[in-house]
Amino acid sequence: MPGSALDYDLLMHVASEPARGFATLVDALPGLCGAEWSLAVADGVVQHASHAAPASFDLPEPPPRAVARDAEKLRLMLLPVVAAGLHVVVARADGPDFHRAEVERAARIVDVVSKLAARA
Repeated sequence: MPGSALDYDLLMHVASEPARGFATLVDALPGLCGAEWSLAVADGVVQHASHAAPASFDLPEPPPRAVARDAEKLRLMLLPVVAAGLHVVVARADGPDFHRAEVERAARIVDVVSKLAARA
């Protein structure tokens, strides 16, 4: 049933339009992760952003692997996409820090989207 498994719905959308893979991913991640916003940044420039995401984002030390970090008033999940030269950032202002299981799940989704988007 559509809507009952949002991660699978996301992957179906990306599979049907791989050229929009990262834009679709960034739009979907806040809902999947209980976050306020997400964005994809490359070389200091925001490439894709969800509705509430800031227009610019400074990622001074991009991590080599998926991690959760605290920043000023935000809890962040940082997800590298090496093949695309991107880092996906997911942010929540309220609620708990991102749990390791949330980070691992999001990293797997990002990996699958990256592989699908590469087919565009």
